[in-house]
Amino acid sequence: MVKWLKEHFPPPYRFLSVLGFIVLADVLDVYERFVMHLSKLLDYWEIKVMAGSFLSLIMTIHNSDVAYIAQAIFWLIVLDIITKWFAISYEYLQEEGIPKERITVVSTFFGWIPAFKAGKINSTHLGFGFVSKVVQIALLLVAGDMIDSALANSHIELGIRAITFTIGYVCYSESLSIIENMRDSGVPHMDKLMDLMSTNVLGRLRK
Repeated sequence: MVKWLKEHFPPPYRFLSVLGFIVLADVLDVYERFVMHLSKLLDYWEIKVMAGSFLSLIMTIHNSDVAYIAQAIFWLIVLDIITKWFAISYEYLQEEGIPKERITVVSTFFGWIPAFKAGKINSTHLGFGFVSKVVQIALLLVAGDMIDSALANSHIELGIRAITFTIGYVCYSESLSIIENMRDSGVPHMDKLMDLMSTNVLGRLRK
């Protein structure tokens, strides 16, 4: 079974299947139902005190803006990885001698498999790279929140909160990376969009 999966369902598409499951769960409100059922455990607090504490933490995060921010950043990272695969596949197809004008979005999509077999797409662009990037961004956000707490306790006021700047810069950098990947995938006029983002978005973050 494992051998059949490796031959007919290579890692790039297995990763997409996991994302598809997440999207399906999101559409069917599986998370909402999970939280709802967990909340019923609060009626039986004697079951486990730790379960109640864990549930309270989940409910607090669920009802805050953090959940929406985390979700947005998560999907930006996913788009960054997928567009990176397109860019790698586009470059690989050119190396194989296919002219640029004959390379389409469909051909670059199906080019993932030969690019993976050729070692162009590896674990850096799959699960390990994805998880490590999520962890790094999470640490940045935690650091920004800690800086805000330290400044508040010291009665120091800045023009912008550290966590707000961190979120803005993370979203900016991920969006810029996506645009760069699209440019490397052969999509025209992406350089102009990159210049506009650098001039406007980054300029606002610096203020």
